[in-house]
Amino acid sequence: AKAIMIGKVNKFKKQVNCDNVLIVMGGPSNFRNNLPLFDKYKNREGSFRPSCLKEVRDLLEEIYPVEYSVDCEADDLISTYQYLGFKSKQKIVVVAVDKDAKQTPGLLYNPMIDTLQDCSGFGKIFLKEKANGTKKLDGHGRLFFYYQLICGDPVDTYKPFPKGSTFTDLKFYNMFKDFTTDEECWCKVAELYKNEYGHLTEWTAWDNTVIKGTWVDILQCYVDVVHMRRWANDRIDVKAVLTKYKLLES
Repeated sequence: AKAIMIGKVNKFKKQVNCDNVLIVMGGPSNFRNNLPLFDKYKNREGSFRPSCLKEVRDLLEEIYPVEYSVDCEADDLISTYQYLGFKSKQKIVVVAVDKDAKQTPGLLYNPMIDTLQDCSGFGKIFLKEKANGTKKLDGHGRLFFYYQLICGDPVDTYKPFPKGSTFTDLKFYNMFKDFTTDEECWCKVAELYKNEYGHLTEWTAWDNTVIKGTWVDILQCYVDVVHMRRWANDRIDVKAVLTKYKLLES
């Protein structure tokens, strides 16, 4: 395990032309676990957990500098470094295969496909055809955030529209492919959530807790789960955004 990890890290450093490395790992707490989503976040019951995981994590800490996330995910902490590189113009490259990193401004290297991309700005989306003929969406930038906000993430087991409309990758692409501004995206997002949940004054969360609120509050929950933090306690205020674009009365 030690030889494999050292070999991989040395390879990554060479591929992205960086001298230093920081390993980021998830801590014991995560605010997303307490969000009143329709489905339990990252419900991995019954799934296989790698043997010797703790031993390998401990070994990593012996070899490299390690930082643990606090009340969030490793992905959030990674995102803060990605954004720091973007803002400070330092060369900070995130090495990750997790698609959450595609929404954060900064440099992202995916070792699975040997690709370095800049995820800054509004971004773009495109379709890839899978072996079975179905269309899979890919992309980066803020457009990818909107994609996750509508289509959810089956790996992290959250789906914003579990009992209503089914939003496939192809359907999302056709809805959003011609948009060029955040205002257009937020207008469509608000329309879809309001159409689905506009009649509600409460909903039942995954743990059977009854939550008082409207479609705006449901949207806030899913924004919270999707959005990767760019700094400590970073949060998108949905009501403020909708008011800004005149989608809610102030």
